[in-house]
Amino acid sequence: MQIPFVSKLQGGKLVAVFDVGSGSVGAAIAELRGARPVLIHSSFRVALPHEERSQEQLASAIAQATQESATKLAERHAKSGVSKKEISECLVVVHAPWVRSQTHATKALLKEEAEVIEDMIIQLSQKALTEGENALGDIFEQSVVRVELNGYPTSLPLNKKAKSLGVVILQSEVTDNMIRRVTDGISKIFPGAFFTFRSSTLVDSALMRRRSPGHSHFTIADVTSEATAITVVCEGVVVVQKVVPVGYRTVVRSVAQKKGTPDSDVHSRIRMLTTETCSTDDCHSLQASLDGVGTHFTETFGTVFAEINKTKKLPNTLVVRSHPDLKQWFSKFFARLDFAQFTETTQPFEVGAISSGAAAEYVLFSPGNTLDAGIATSCAFLYTGRNDPVGNLMT
Repeated sequence: MQIPFVSKLQGGKLVAVFDVGSGSVGAAIAELRGARPVLIHSSFRVALPHEERSQEQLASAIAQATQESATKLAERHAKSGVSKKEISECLVVVHAPWVRSQTHATKALLKEEAEVIEDMIIQLSQKALTEGENALGDIFEQSVVRVELNGYPTSLPLNKKAKSLGVVILQSEVTDNMIRRVTDGISKIFPGAFFTFRSSTLVDSALMRRRSPGHSHFTIADVTSEATAITVVCEGVVVVQKVVPVGYRTVVRSVAQKKGTPDSDVHSRIRMLTTETCSTDDCHSLQASLDGVGTHFTETFGTVFAEINKTKKLPNTLVVRSHPDLKQWFSKFFARLDFAQFTETTQPFEVGAISSGAAAEYVLFSPGNTLDAGIATSCAFLYTGRNDPVGNLMT
């Protein structure tokens, strides 16, 4: 069981970080520096070529890309001369469609006011998992994401006195043997390394709570290449998550099929549109095609939002993370009036974006490295600075 206020991360340690999506793998060497931002010495992202793949083929391709990323990372580290320290730890953050998360919560009234110790929280956490309905399979993550003393949340509960104690546990499963596939590949490059696997659900919600501790009510749309995880967070706690089988490459493929051109060509033109370096008639036609496929995918996402609405209305604040070339498209897509019926206020989503800048307070990229949102948020998870309102969630 991982508990948020016990961290074994120490300043000066080097960690290999991998951000595993469904069409790419981000990689970085991160140096922990205590109260100072995590320093990223080397970072890059390896993307799979555009092509149709079955789920099994995609899983195998991602596993291979992870091993290639580890090889490239080790080579860069050896040549950099930044540090002669060996990489002995690896943090792997896994996104949809490889993960699915749920939460369990329970409370206990103590016989009398008592000082809270670690064993009390662990025992109550185990009770929450036992009592809760478990719809998951291959579980790889069980973390305490909230502790309440006398009904109030706190990130520093140890040694405080309370009459009642409450906990919320985030539990995540992994599919397609992704843990084994990734571990086998990275271990060939970093033999003997200690692995920590975390879901993007945990990492993203932790970053949002850090950035806006007073605003703990929001929806997260984590758009990967082939899927989107929709996560509803209320009072800082994940309450429901659904995975939609639509990612940014799904959008690209749909436009490519409509125009009868290769996926890679459409993606290149979308990039030109994003950077405003395209003004031909063909580019204007592409913009019209993008608008058109949005209508098609509205029904797909609407069905999932309606499913969530059976138990919970979606918070109006929605933060989206996507490939930078499609970030603007997805931001506009989620702001559609069609989705207003599913929100708490029946008003359209107020859409923001998770970017590398969102983690700027917690990470620092060395010059020449890729400013990648996935890498930034994954590395920000390693931050153990003082007076942190969330605290690191690793042990």
